[in-house]
This record gives sequence, C-alpha cells and structure tokens, in this order.
Amino acid sequence: MMDFASKDGAIRLRDHLKAYWRERGYEITVEVIEMGFTPTMRSVRYDVRTNLVNGRPPASARIRKEAA
Repeated sequence: MMDFASKDGAIRLRDHLKAYWRERGYEITVEVIEMGFTPTMRSVRYDVRTNLVNGRPPASARIRKEAA
C-alpha cells in the first residue's frame, strides 16, 4: 500500500492527479502542504489539496485549444 501522507507519496499523488486530468483536457491546481508532526502517525504528515469539486475539475480549468 502506498503512503500518500509522506512527502514522497504526496508528490507522487500530485503528479498522478495532474497527469490524469491533463490527459482529459484540464489543468488543475494541486498543492502538497506540510501539516506538521502528527502524534498518531509518529511522523510529519503531508496533505494534497486540489481545486477539484466533488472529484471533478471546475469548468474554468478546461484547457482551451487555440484556433488553427
């Protein structure tokens, strides 16, 4: 199982999300944010935050194709 709360895992998830939506014609915003030490995990936690709404990019994220 992949650890998406670690820095490396969060960066891999960020890159995967950006590539997934880019292939479908969207340019989404994805940030990896350090949340600090978490006693229950006994380590630093990283969050991945996007501009997705209910799992979908907003209409404004659609990549416009230039007229040829």
